[in-house]
Amino acid sequence: MKKVLLVTEHNDRFSELASRLEQSGKAEVVRARDASQAIEIAGSQKISFAVIDSDVKGMDSFELVRRLITVDVSIDTAVVSEESEEQFHEASEGLGVRFQLPSSPTGRHADLILEVIQDQIVI
Repeated sequence: MKKVLLVTEHNDRFSELASRLEQSGKAEVVRARDASQAIEIAGSQKISFAVIDSDVKGMDSFELVRRLITVDVSIDTAVVSEESEEQFHEASEGLGVRFQLPSSPTGRHADLILEVIQDQIVI
């Protein structure tokens, strides 16, 4: 089973996403409240995908993406952002962020994440 790291203090906004991931039987959701905990988890567990909230405590969300891929370059990511598509692309350029998420991701977004982790090559 692949692990999806959910980095947020706002678990209520991510309940539908987390529930769909867990109910699929293909993903285990691991939670981090802040950037330092997320980095610690990524260093000690094999994380396949990280969902990063826009207001992560302790670090800008895109800086956290940079740090996570330094720990493990194979981690795929999605970032919550209300920026325009153009602004988001500019901020995430070169980081390999798979997609932008709304502030309350749905089951549809969970399905996108499941597609990505299903296609990952095990290293």
